[in-house]
Amino acid sequence: MIVADIANKIYTDLDSPSDLSLMSISFWIRNSVGQLNSRILTTYAVQDDLEIRDRDNVEISEEAVAVYCQMFLAYYYDKKYRSNLTTMNNNMLLSVKDNARTVTFTNRNEVGKAILMAKSQAETEVNKLVNGFKNRLAFPRQVIGDDTALSSTLPPLN
Repeated sequence: MIVADIANKIYTDLDSPSDLSLMSISFWIRNSVGQLNSRILTTYAVQDDLEIRDRDNVEISEEAVAVYCQMFLAYYYDKKYRSNLTTMNNNMLLSVKDNARTVTFTNRNEVGKAILMAKSQAETEVNKLVNGFKNRLAFPRQVIGDDTALSSTLPPLN
């Protein structure tokens, strides 16, 4: 799968936000492949043709792409949270009424809490996906003996 396909999947999963471009997502994907490798214990790299393959030239799996997408969501919400913290001094207008002269502003703390909760949920999901990916690769290293076959050379139990 190429970088642009993963970026497009992330962009459409986020409902095409106006504050994000496909190029910025693609840049993040190309630069964070090492983080993906560290989390899921793989050896993926972005090739010259922007294809993501491991050292055995095997294309990135759908499970790894799912982890990658969720990692980006956690990054995106972290970026939104930090941006919200830096704009806390600016009042965000929610509504205005003319006759009663009512002006309503958003509660910046509640907005920050909602973004932080979304970030936390994304990070929890990343951890679940990573654990699932690692468990899928787990298998017994050695099986010793055959406990199901009875031997005729054993003495009878009294």
